Amino acid sequence: AANKPLLSVARQTFQAGQDNPFEYCRYYVLSEYFGEIHYH
Repeated sequence: AANKPLLSVARQTFQAGQDNPFEYCRYYVLSEYFGEIHYH
């Protein structure tokens, strides 16, 4: 996994979130908490 800007991560997670919105919410909360996340 690589560090990615929050906007980039949010965009990818949003696209994935169309199939699994709960997963999107979880990543969003993590990104808000850490400022940036490791997106797998």
